[in-house]
Amino acid sequence: MKKFFTLFVRLSLPSLFFILSLFVWQQVGAQPCPITLAASVQPSDCEASGSISVYVGLTAPGGSTLKYSIIQAPPLFPASQLNHQQSSNFFGALPSGNYQIAVDLTRGALQCRKVIPVRVGGNYVPMQLNFSTSDNTQCGSATADGRIQLTASNGRPYSSGYKYELLSPAAFQASNTTGTFDQLPAGIYTVRAYDSCGNFQTRDISIANTRSTYNFDAY
Repeated sequence: MKKFFTLFVRLSLPSLFFILSLFVWQQVGAQPCPITLAASVQPSDCEASGSISVYVGLTAPGGSTLKYSIIQAPPLFPASQLNHQQSSNFFGALPSGNYQIAVDLTRGALQCRKVIPVRVGGNYVPMQLNFSTSDNTQCGSATADGRIQLTASNGRPYSSGYKYELLSPAAFQASNTTGTFDQLPAGIYTVRAYDSCGNFQTRDISIANTRSTYNFDAY
């Protein structure tokens, strides 16, 4: 900040007065912000599961108030949460990407801010679910041979793969890790696949009848 002062000097000369304006320039240096910042990061292995903890070192901690805020974030971060100040140094449920974390210090008349850049790693891609079907070719439900084959991709599978469920109709409810549901009569089925992050995809799938129709002529 720059301050300017005008100094008025009255000089006595015969029948003449002079006003001398002297401009005094003073550079008032900003007081350094007496904090240092560090951060620890957990990657976003799921859709938005990363976290940042910010650690502050104070040269003279007594009587200080600290506020933390995210001032820059990747596109998937909710815009409504940008610049929202909080007293906690922890930020969770973060998608992967680059962040700028601001720490505002208040100590008496001193107010200052420091910013630390942080990157949250991770490359989670939302799970996708594809399916194929085989129509039922049998007459009775006891011998039905309709089939649904589910195939999930992306996401974050369990160590054993993805989990699949046939949710309805209730009489055919089942779950497995293969994605195969067979011996199904014609109808509409609701199925679902899960990954280890708790995300899921749901589909309604139809199985038709393609059994042959026989005509018997009367003799």
